[in-house]
Amino acid sequence: MAHAYRWQPVDGVGLEHLSLEYRDDTIVADGVVVGDCGDGPFGCSYWICCDTCDASIYGPRMT
Repeated sequence: MAHAYRWQPVDGVGLEHLSLEYRDDTIVADGVVVGDCGDGPFGCSYWICCDTCDASIYGPRMT
């Protein structure tokens, strides 16, 4: 079963889109974030896989 969610911050500019997929013993979150923190626009994507034994997060490291 999969669900998609979108939201934006109350204060500021931006949007996040999240797809959650529920598998037998795993939840997969796949998302994209775009926005502006005041010093220019940014964008990133992420993928998180959580199972009954472990959780992993993949994506570029942001400083």
